[in-house]
Formats: sequence, C-alpha cells, structure tokens
Amino acid sequence: MYKGRVCFIKRLGLVWLCVFYLFLLGCQPNFAPQRTEINQIELVQLMTIDKCEKTGQIEVSVISKVGKNSGGTGDSDKETINAISGVGHTVFEAVRKLKSHSDKMIYFSHVEYFIIGEGAAADSFEKYFDVISRDPELRLTPKVYIAKGCMAKDLVFDTVSPEKYIIDRLKTMGDDEKVLGVTSEVSIIEVMNMLVTPNVATVIPALERKEIHDEKSSTKLPEYDVVTAGYAMIKNFKLCGYIDSSLSRGHNFIVGKLSSTPISVKDFTGQYVALELISAKTKVKGHFKGKRLTGVTIETLVYSNVEEQHSSANIFTEESVVDLGDKQAKIIAEEMEKVIELSQEIEIDCIELGKRIRMRYPFKWDDIEKDWGEIYPQLDIKVDVTTNVIRTYEINQPIGYEMD
Repeated sequence: MYKGRVCFIKRLGLVWLCVFYLFLLGCQPNFAPQRTEINQIELVQLMTIDKCEKTGQIEVSVISKVGKNSGGTGDSDKETINAISGVGHTVFEAVRKLKSHSDKMIYFSHVEYFIIGEGAAADSFEKYFDVISRDPELRLTPKVYIAKGCMAKDLVFDTVSPEKYIIDRLKTMGDDEKVLGVTSEVSIIEVMNMLVTPNVATVIPALERKEIHDEKSSTKLPEYDVVTAGYAMIKNFKLCGYIDSSLSRGHNFIVGKLSSTPISVKDFTGQYVALELISAKTKVKGHFKGKRLTGVTIETLVYSNVEEQHSSANIFTEESVVDLGDKQAKIIAEEMEKVIELSQEIEIDCIELGKRIRMRYPFKWDDIEKDWGEIYPQLDIKVDVTTNVIRTYEINQPIGYEMD
C-alpha cells in the first residue's frame, strides 16, 4: 500500500512538472528562425565597400547572378546580373539601406569575396573592415581584396556581364595562384590575424581594371577585365603602398606562399629553357652580437623541372645543369631583393620578418621587439637562393640532337 502511494505521488509530480514546463514554453519568446521561401532570397556572392568621393559617406554594393525562366519555350534559362547599392554613415547602415532596394531578402552567408576600395583603405581600413569580421551572418573564409586606383564598385560594375562574370574570374585567379605564383588569396580570418599581429604589415592582394583588346566573342563583353595588381600594404590601419605585380612573386618566395611558377632562362647557346619550380622552402637565419641583431639571411631552397627546350644542344651535362640553376637562382634572388628594398624604403615589415624571427629566436626577440620599427629599415638583409634542377620528364636529349 505504501509503495503504491509513493508511485502515485511520483507520477503526479511528473505530470505537474510537464504542465509547468509547457507553461514556461508558452511564455517564452519565439526565437525560431522565420521561414523564407527560396524564391524570396537573394544569394549574394560579392560585396564591395567604398568611401563616397563626393559625400564622404560609406557605399556598399552587392552583386549576384540570378536565373530567369525562358517562359517554357524549351530554351535554357537565361542568367542576369543583379547589382544594388546602399549609402550610409556606417557600413551597417549602408547594408540596411541596400536591402530596401531589393524585393527579396538579401542573404549574406554565401558571400565569397569582399573588395574594399582604395579610398576606403587609405582613409581607415579597420573602420570599413570591422563589420566584415563582426557580423555573425558572415563566415570567416571569404576572400578579401583591395581595388587599386579606383572604387571597388566601379571595378566590379565596369568588368561584369552575364558572359564574363566577375565571380568566375576571381575563382580562376585563385586557381592561377597554384601555377603562376604571382598572387595569393587571403581570407577574412587571415586579415584579422595580420591586423592584430604587432610589427607585421597587413598584406592583401590587389585588383585593377584592364581594357579588353581584340578578344573575340559572340556576345557583348564589358569594356574592362579585372586582373591582379600585386599586393596592397596596410600600415597603422591605412593603405601605405603596393607591391607591384612584377614583384609579387618575390614576396611569395620570401613568405613561403609559393608552390609552383614558370621561370625561363637561357642555355649556353642563347636559347630559352623553361623551368617549372615544383618546391620552394624559405627559412630565416638571424645574426646576433650579444642581444643586438646585426643582420638576417633569408635562405631559399628551390627544386625545378625542365619543361621545354628551344635549342638542339645537349644541356644535360653537369656544367650546363648547374648553369641553368644559377641563372634561375639569380632571377629569384633579384625579385626577393627588390621586395626587401621596397619594404625598407617605406619602413614597413611586409615580409613577416619580425614574425619569423620571433618564432625562431623567441628569447632574443624579447630584447628587440619594442624597437623593431626602428631596427627593420636599417637592418642588413641578405638573400641566399640555392636551386636544384632534378627532372627532365620523358626525354633527356632534345629533338634534333645529333650525337658526336
């Protein structure tokens, strides 16, 4: 009898607990996300942020490609470009005004690229970048670029068309990094890390417009194409200069962001030989006198393959192979030295030298960290490049070669 009462009380208590829980649920505000039909959502892929030249306010633009039904004629769907802009005192306000110009809900979680105009980067980079790193709707993986010589909005609007879509072009440029080595993408999280790392400049890839000449197409092309323009350098949260596209590969060698690139040298007959760099490793060696850093040597080890030969001479003798490697090493060293010279002239460590010295010599770094801004421009930095030509692929004698 006693056990039966206990079980009844427990069951009664459980029932009242469930009733109380349901009551609480009814009193709580509804935090569930609102349902939105897919045809009412605008999936944005690219956003630009600019400083208006006339008003000084902030202008935000977004661009997306949308499908347009052909009306049941049997033809494939046509695609159109949707581009809208908003202006405000802050990026957040500009985004809200931008949404008022669209008949759909603008969805930013699919943004793949951010382009910040040159005027905005020169004014105050962190002011325009803050909302990108703060907004919970955005991921931290989208890529960041600087528009060189123009507003980011103009860069995009002047180079976009349904047949030459800028998103496809940017993705191709990202793939080019693996084979050309002249640029390197950076994500939002990488920019955030550079901005908060002391004694290291923030280096962001740059884009610019280039007129389209003699390109054949059955459809109408835009007047300009978008191309890489080296790197933009941010110092004290302001744009302070560029690493030109002709030097960007040298920068990639120094910071270890290069996996492959073609380099053409001449053999002993004066004809070109194409070398493919397949591996490059760079390390920093510091020279100290007591606690004082007297110099640095940047050592780069390169491995390359022979991809093409224009002459019919036998270039695969020990002496000739060493000569090809030396000529390749000279080209690489000159590119690296020009980047170092540029960075020391403008007194900014854009090659991550301080970061790498800190990692290799953490205790000695403590003695020079506070003075790094004064030490770096005057520091003796030498470059030492070692190359190894290791492979000839299918043949080791060129077509037309006649043995003695």
